Amino acid sequence: MGIPDPVMNCVLAVCCPPAAAREGFANALVREGLSEADAKRCADWVFEYFDLAPKGSLVQLKADIARLARG
Repeated sequence: MGIPDPVMNCVLAVCCPPAAAREGFANALVREGLSEADAKRCADWVFEYFDLAPKGSLVQLKADIARLARG
């Protein structure tokens, strides 16, 4: 389905504070079919343990980390 740019900007905290970004993420999950309660729990968990970035934007960073880890 895809996430509209204004919602993605919010989720990535480009224009919104973290609490609003978390809420925007939960709202996007509801639009994808999760219940509001499940969407909030998922959003809380994701924002607790991960930083979000647009898909594909961390490919080079992950490759560099893997290269360094292998020595």
